[in-house]
Amino acid sequence: MHSIGLDDVGSALLITLIMLVISLTVVGLAMWWLYRVFKNKDETAQKTNNNPSDTPKSE
Repeated sequence: MHSIGLDDVGSALLITLIMLVISLTVVGLAMWWLYRVFKNKDETAQKTNNNPSDTPKSE
């Protein structure tokens, strides 16, 4: 019968913390990338809509 020692618990906690940090980093980078992509799309849409010199006037 193998008893669970303190080293096993420590390594399990270390692995858990490493996986948690990696997953949070991946999610954070994905959110930052999506924010950057949609912010750029919004800025380009505003530039094309708010620039009256590009669209001819129909008067």
